[in-house]
Amino acid sequence: MSDLEVQFFGTVTVGERGQIAIPQEAREKFGIQPGDKMLVISSLFGGVAIVPQKVLTDILKQKFREVLEGE
Repeated sequence: MSDLEVQFFGTVTVGERGQIAIPQEAREKFGIQPGDKMLVISSLFGGVAIVPQKVLTDILKQKFREVLEGE
């Protein structure tokens, strides 16, 4: 499966305080650990996407490296 393919991990229920539990299979696949920071953003499909903060941090670090190396 490529990184761009959609994979279904199950359903979650939003609790009274707005909390959800990320399915175990998804936590294992993406290395999500207790205490990890997550970003909640709008998705391309009009819903919500939950992305580990470290993913965005890694992307930004790489882009900054590319910019600095290009100077």
